[in-house]
Amino acid sequence: MKQVHTDLDVIIIGSGLGGLTAGALLSKAGMKVSVLEQHYVVGGCAQSFRRGTFLFDAGIHLIGGCEPGGIIHSLYEELGLSGDIEFLEVNPMFHLNLGTRHYEIPANLDQLSALMGKWFPADKKVIEETIAEIKQLGTIILHDQFQQEPHVLQRLMEVTQLSFAQYLHGRFSHPHAALVLGALHPYGGVPTNQLGTPFMMAMMASYHHGAYYPRGGSQTMANLLRDYIESKGGIVQLNKKVAKILFDGKRVTGVLDHKGNSYQADTVISNADIRTTLIDLLGAEHLPSTYLHSMKQMIPSHSAVILYGAVSNHDTQSLPHELFLFPDRELETEAQYLYDPLNPETDPCILVCCPSSVDPGLAPDGYAIVTFMSLCSASHLEHARTQLGKEAIQRHYVALVEKNLPGIQEKLVFQEFATPKTVERYTSNHNGAIYGWMKSATQPWTDNMGPATPIEGLYLAGHWTPNTHGVIGAVKSGKITANHILQSR
Repeated sequence: MKQVHTDLDVIIIGSGLGGLTAGALLSKAGMKVSVLEQHYVVGGCAQSFRRGTFLFDAGIHLIGGCEPGGIIHSLYEELGLSGDIEFLEVNPMFHLNLGTRHYEIPANLDQLSALMGKWFPADKKVIEETIAEIKQLGTIILHDQFQQEPHVLQRLMEVTQLSFAQYLHGRFSHPHAALVLGALHPYGGVPTNQLGTPFMMAMMASYHHGAYYPRGGSQTMANLLRDYIESKGGIVQLNKKVAKILFDGKRVTGVLDHKGNSYQADTVISNADIRTTLIDLLGAEHLPSTYLHSMKQMIPSHSAVILYGAVSNHDTQSLPHELFLFPDRELETEAQYLYDPLNPETDPCILVCCPSSVDPGLAPDGYAIVTFMSLCSASHLEHARTQLGKEAIQRHYVALVEKNLPGIQEKLVFQEFATPKTVERYTSNHNGAIYGWMKSATQPWTDNMGPATPIEGLYLAGHWTPNTHGVIGAVKSGKITANHILQSR
């Protein structure tokens, strides 16, 4: 029998950290919240999953903003939950292999500046100047502190026009200096010659006070927010796929789920793919033509292939929490940058994550978990899949990992492979886009893509909204959306 739920103030589509953050804050303010999640577990990209005795994170590697006073720590503190979660600091933040050279990269930008001055002494002065500006401007962008002196705002406007490669171009005599400073670019999803400078600066600044990993895996973050919402009388329902956003011509009135059940509320927050939200669930005919055109011009991020594996502990003693395996050169084209099993010269960046190095409880005694990730084009990968099959692509990728980490293949006691189709199935992001919109310099963040929409009562949260990167960005977006709703009331 179809049900009608009428006692709700807010309906949230999707239980990613952006939606759960907004839901928790609105619940704290006394609003009755209902979260509808299509999957059987909350968290979105921050979910964890078990394979036997191994616990894997779907996509989370490192998190910024977990230090006292940071964006994420402040959220849990505001909700009275800071004592219920432990964030483990990862230092160095990551290890970087550039060909045969190895660098240990701290999260703290001042420490990075000092180290780089030793690694590249001829560039010491310009390195200090560059990192000081990245820290200054990145902090402003990250915390929306735009009440600055005119010359600072002018400099912000100047760097907005540049890719990060353009920003660094011609500064250093040692070729590795720019590669080290741009090493976080996979977290933005594009090479530095495409990545927007403001995004990169904000991302680097977000880790300045430390890079962290939540004890017990990323699922602990989502579960705490879910439990908080329910403790305040809210409802979090799993296996509930929203089929339609209800709209009376003036404002939203609720949603219908895939079984025809009705949930009525005058405020709806979508944590889902923005195009799914506005075109499939709402209907493009309800959107202003200029807004619809602007959204259709936007390009989503790339997807990824991910190999989840487990090895015996003694085989990973040399593996840090995070290891970046990069070619010893600038990556200028997508053919160079993205994993493509049909390209015999494919040589993508490989991100290796071994979280059990800081949290041994993720695996049984004597074992460790490790994941390998490379960005890819969803369309190219699907084309390859039709020709080769998923298992052949998995073998090809494992061989590529083996080439970069000799001996790792025979040490894998477990492996499971995820493709863009896997990402799309679990997140509903078109083509498995893993970072929302592409963070390229030619596609600046657009203020009209959230938190509000042209439809009264319909809001957005998560990595499809402006200024978002990683977990800290998703949480920040949830805070912004909740505040916007509370202020409007």
